[in-house]
Amino acid sequence: TGVRGSMFSRTFSRTNFSSFPSKPLRYLRFTSKNLFLSRSSLLSRSFSTAASTTLPLRVEKGIYTIKIQLAPNEPTHIFALRKKEPIRNFISDLMTEDRTIKSVAVFGIDGHRIAKSTPIAELLEHEWKLRINDVVYNVRSPPRSKVGNYHISVPDEVLNNPTFKSLQERLQLKAGTVETITYDKYLSYCQELNIDVPTASRYLQYLHQLGTCFHFSDRKEISSTIFLHPEEITKLLDSALNLNSMTKTPQQRAELLRDLEAELIDLNRKFVVLDRRASRFVSFVSWSGFFGLCVQFALFARLTWWDLSWDVMEPVTYFTTVTESVVAAYVFYLVTKGEFSFVAFRRRLYEWRLENLAAKEGFNLKRLEQVKNEIHNLKEETEIYNDKAVPALLH
Repeated sequence: TGVRGSMFSRTFSRTNFSSFPSKPLRYLRFTSKNLFLSRSSLLSRSFSTAASTTLPLRVEKGIYTIKIQLAPNEPTHIFALRKKEPIRNFISDLMTEDRTIKSVAVFGIDGHRIAKSTPIAELLEHEWKLRINDVVYNVRSPPRSKVGNYHISVPDEVLNNPTFKSLQERLQLKAGTVETITYDKYLSYCQELNIDVPTASRYLQYLHQLGTCFHFSDRKEISSTIFLHPEEITKLLDSALNLNSMTKTPQQRAELLRDLEAELIDLNRKFVVLDRRASRFVSFVSWSGFFGLCVQFALFARLTWWDLSWDVMEPVTYFTTVTESVVAAYVFYLVTKGEFSFVAFRRRLYEWRLENLAAKEGFNLKRLEQVKNEIHNLKEETEIYNDKAVPALLH
């Protein structure tokens, strides 16, 4: 023990402590569990050191791809990301391509690990991190169009090009004063920025994808016109063709239909109560009118044959009949703009009472009709979408 202690004291006295950091206990952990950095600090260090390594996602004709160089001396590998598949399929493709890969994990931008069962479509909505062995990459989703909010295939070198940004700002500024410009006017803007004609044509395609403007080069009638307000055009098309509904997936349609049917059941349950009360009110008014006419007939008979005479009651019955028939029917026409009939009167009375009850109970009658129409239209669109020709046309 004494010899061992003296050897330790000599070694300790020869140690140069000036080479140690100011806080050595942060780096030296004299425990049996760990002598070095903790796992969390290693992970955070990897995230921070790999921040400069960015892998952009590409999208071409609806297919998402990512380029990764798995080894320094190997060529770049291209992997396809399928939106409907889970992350584990992408991880399996990586490990199958390179047998030296021991571990692959996907993390959110905040460092939380994402489960392998998560659909890849969830990753495409934001940035994320890919760790292959000890190397961590930042993965950036493709840019989105201003119109439709879908991913587009515009290269980063174009998006970050100062000349392209200046051209985009010039068109956005021009959109504040005019609706359209000619293609020749666009070329004049490009000449001012020293952009040649082939590059200007390519930039215009990118601006079309970004939603900055619309240019339909394949349509001879409008190929010489550039539209500076693409949002208004898409709104008009959406209103005319109902594109938002027609481009829904079958799963989205089924989920929307279930939600609407559940809402319709709840609305119908409340509507039945209001309908019953309004119908009872109309029946009460109708029977009250019938009994009122019976009382009037009995009164006129009493006055004609017992109390007075027909000479006295004739003008009374005449004016009463005219008031009840002609004047009342004309008032009904002025109010409803429709011809008087007992069926029309009953329907109008029912609608008036139902609207009052709905307003009192806070029930939205328009929403009930809207839900019914949406369910009807959705079922019709589903039948149209199931036709083999329509999916091919939409995609």
